Amino acid sequence: ELERSVRRLTGSLGLAGGGSPSRLTGGADVVFDCVGSSSSIASSLAVVRPGGRVVLVGMPGTVRLDLAPLWQREIALVGAYAYGSEQTPDGPRSTFDLAFELVAAARLERLVSARYPLERYEEAVRHAANAGRRGAVKVVFDVGRSSSPVWRSGSLKTENVETNA
Repeated sequence: ELERSVRRLTGSLGLAGGGSPSRLTGGADVVFDCVGSSSSIASSLAVVRPGGRVVLVGMPGTVRLDLAPLWQREIALVGAYAYGSEQTPDGPRSTFDLAFELVAAARLERLVSARYPLERYEEAVRHAANAGRRGAVKVVFDVGRSSSPVWRSGSLKTENVETNA
């Protein structure tokens, strides 16, 4: 499904190799892998374009991975640790502030499986752990409805929405 979507969006063709995962003739310029598992990294390498970049954001433990695509297709594999300061045309900005703005602009609500107030974190973790056959579950903490003190970005307004869990 992922490969089909990337092919459609980038106009790439899929090439099947002898027993290996298929590769795209084109692909995405940059792929952010936020899971960090062997299979997600392999998928990321399969859908990035030759000369593209895969950014590992997820923090894997030990992974078993075929790294041949890195040299075959001259792919850059880069690690990113979720916070810091980024240089922008307006000067340095917090990585978290920029990420919050991008998430708000991308309207990713449809990807959220459940929304919990921070006080119900144990229930939220149980929900995520019980993904089972559903695969990845995205649980959001709704800090707008939480009474706990939390860090908030100065540039993002949180909406007060009902818990849908």
